[in-house]
Amino acid sequence: MKKLLLFGILFLILTAIIYFTYSSYQKIEEKRFYAQQVRQLPQVSTFEWIGYNPKPNKFATIILFFHPECEHCQYEAQAITENQEEFEHVNLWWISIADSIVIDTFAQRYRLKSLPNTYLAHLDATKVEKVFGSISIPHIFIYDDKHHLQKEFKGETKVEALLKYLHTQ
Repeated sequence: MKKLLLFGILFLILTAIIYFTYSSYQKIEEKRFYAQQVRQLPQVSTFEWIGYNPKPNKFATIILFFHPECEHCQYEAQAITENQEEFEHVNLWWISIADSIVIDTFAQRYRLKSLPNTYLAHLDATKVEKVFGSISIPHIFIYDDKHHLQKEFKGETKVEALLKYLHTQ
């Protein structure tokens, strides 16, 4: 009886180890998949643009995932607007899961539409997950003029850091 109990416990431990190892492996592979996928700028058709779609040009692109109620996102918007001359030759894609009306109100509040090459879009949370994987808010991707990922920032990021990766191209 003791041998059977010992065998059962060992079997349960081995099963748990295999399960957690496989689960960890799946998470690592998923992260690797999304890391590979975001190396290239997503297609313009991926997003539901508010107003008008981005126009093709030879500028670098910054994708800023934000939520209008996020204080860090508000800081980011204000800082970029205050340094708009630095972003004159940059595509700024402001993407949110919020409703279009709320996104537009945010853009008006921080005068984002006064920045050249600034575009607003809505993207459903499920589509964000499918295209970018799990992201935090704010989350920033910087792509060069050839649409290759240069840097990814998670969380609030100073304008100087953004400019550093724009000017290293």
